Amino acid sequence: MTVCVEKRKEILAALSNGVTVSEASIRYHVSTSSIYNWRLEPEKSLVCSPRQPHVYSSEEKMEVLRQVEEGARSIREIAEANRISSVTLRNWIRDKNQILAVYLAEKQLSLALEGNNSVEAQQTMASKKDIRTLSAENKSLKDENLYLKAKIAYLEKLMELNGTPAPEFKKKQDTRPSGLSAKAENGE
Repeated sequence: MTVCVEKRKEILAALSNGVTVSEASIRYHVSTSSIYNWRLEPEKSLVCSPRQPHVYSSEEKMEVLRQVEEGARSIREIAEANRISSVTLRNWIRDKNQILAVYLAEKQLSLALEGNNSVEAQQTMASKKDIRTLSAENKSLKDENLYLKAKIAYLEKLMELNGTPAPEFKKKQDTRPSGLSAKAENGE
């Protein structure tokens, strides 16, 4: 994978500030051999060749996707303003969950490398689950809640039929599932 000149400059600057090659490799997702080569010949590695495409970072992709979410401009206008093709932008929109996951993982990794255990680091780790997973968990919990309410109503009805009503201190208000009809409540 080609690494853009700006990212190479950033990596070399980090190396000059005391970051090791292995740390830079992890932080920037670049092989250690590439970093060693850039460090040996910085004049070659910092020249932008016309054939070298710009590789967008996950942060840059997230910024472009944020512009799409705002909805103020068309996809074509956003693509032109950010110097990318409309096809590339549509691919990013299609893959936005994956891009978000990579962005959050990179952010979490950089926070871990910095030794930052702040609230922001915890929020980044907590927000790692995507919306689909949370929605599935929410639906599962709602289904389980309805099942448990129906089971409680059924057990209370059995106790009443046996002549032993449920104790008042254990009985909760509105334990019927929301979907029960009046006939079902009366046992008909």
